Amino acid sequence: MTDTHERIVTIFGGAKCGEQDVEYAQARRVGELLADSGYTICTGGYLGVMEGASRGAHERGGRVLGITMNQFKAEPNRYLTDKVATEHFYERLQRLITRSVGFVAIRGGMGTARGGGWLSRLSPE
Repeated sequence: MTDTHERIVTIFGGAKCGEQDVEYAQARRVGELLADSGYTICTGGYLGVMEGASRGAHERGGRVLGITMNQFKAEPNRYLTDKVATEHFYERLQRLITRSVGFVAIRGGMGTARGGGWLSRLSPE
């Protein structure tokens, strides 16, 4: 999936906000700043905060990984440069966390909270 020296930051956040929402704007700005600093960003790959962050990084020429789930009917956002499809929620969380050097959480729902909760269990030591 990635070069072993690649610096990846995973961004967690809700899927239910749109371009007009503050969370989307915050995510977009975070994506821009990380891409400008040479980081690859990683998100769950769908809408809302995930799209905002992906868009910000993509518009700055950054690499954008989307970790999607085959069970979801929704299409991934159009700003991904690479997509990794997973079969199960646990596998998706593992991939979002294990290769990252940092994490950002922007307001979301239960999925965002769950992702943050798994950080302590799955992060490399």
